[in-house]
Amino acid sequence: MSTQYETATKQVEAIRRSGVTNMLEVGTVQLYAKEVEAHELLLEIEQGSNSDYVDLLTEAAERDFGTEATEEIEQLAETARNTTVTVEV
Repeated sequence: MSTQYETATKQVEAIRRSGVTNMLEVGTVQLYAKEVEAHELLLEIEQGSNSDYVDLLTEAAERDFGTEATEEIEQLAETARNTTVTVEV
């Protein structure tokens, strides 16, 4: 796996753990990713298919990230919790 994919996996897990959005609302996930500067996640979403995104979510949910990565994920999750995005309908 590429470094970009590994980083995107942590970033999508951080947004998931933050609880700020339904993870199947890809547009809202993209807004949060942009606001918290999760550039690798944005690239993975933009360059991949819907199936690729679901695979990324599954990979993140099933992975044991280890202590160091978990701290990084929790910090980004906290940033997402403290971020407000406007979703236009």
